Amino acid sequence: MVRLFILLAALALASAAQARDPDGRYANAPFHHWFESQYNSVGQWCCDSADGHFFDGSYTFDKDGAVNLTVEGQAVTVLPTQVLKSPNPTGHAVIWYRTHEYGLTVYCFSPGSMG
Repeated sequence: MVRLFILLAALALASAAQARDPDGRYANAPFHHWFESQYNSVGQWCCDSADGHFFDGSYTFDKDGAVNLTVEGQAVTVLPTQVLKSPNPTGHAVIWYRTHEYGLTVYCFSPGSMG
């Protein structure tokens, strides 16, 4: 009986870890629709509000449109194709990324000055 409980608990935790918004906490967040409808210029979905992070640090643009910034202590260059050109209604820069064992993967960046 205890083994069955442990197995069921482990399965529940594993499935919750796979879901991006398992408890629905982002469903009624401000700008939820905006977060979920963003795509970069090559058509890649930026992901949802669970992956979008307000960015209040400094960033610079290169001549080619790439953006240089620091995220979680790691220097990052966001490719020009990942920099959104549409208006950002949040009032803050937003970066969509995920961390993993190899570092950081950036999907999109929306400058805050466009809001």
